[in-house]
Amino acid sequence: MCESRASSATLFSTSVSLEYVMARREACELLALMLGPAMPHLGEECWARLGRDGLLAEQPWPRADADLIAQ
Repeated sequence: MCESRASSATLFSTSVSLEYVMARREACELLALMLGPAMPHLGEECWARLGRDGLLAEQPWPRADADLIAQ
């Protein structure tokens, strides 16, 4: 019983950690995209360090998710 709780806690912790890492990566990519027009050299450096292919300047501007916009 105790092992079951420990394994489900570990599984929960791992899934939360993975979601956090993915959300942080997405935030960093969006930040790099928005930095690009104002600070192109910094934006390109961030883009490259994130491991993304191609030039940041050639990427489309991010679109807002209508479901996440509060009224």
